[in-house]
Amino acid sequence: MKLQETARAIWRKFEALSSTLDYDPYADIASRFERLERDGQSRQAELTALSAEVLNLSEQLRRESRPPH
Repeated sequence: MKLQETARAIWRKFEALSSTLDYDPYADIASRFERLERDGQSRQAELTALSAEVLNLSEQLRRESRPPH
């Protein structure tokens, strides 16, 4: 193996070890929970907007389908 290849292999192992030692499972769980919360809030906002649109279209249809008096 060439010196450069050996140095790269050692560096990759060092980086893998560093990332393993830096890993914090509680921070990971908290990050995932926050992301899920944001996604839930975003979906709730979308659902609210869609509900308002459906209500508006239903009301519009009801007005247009009434027979003239």
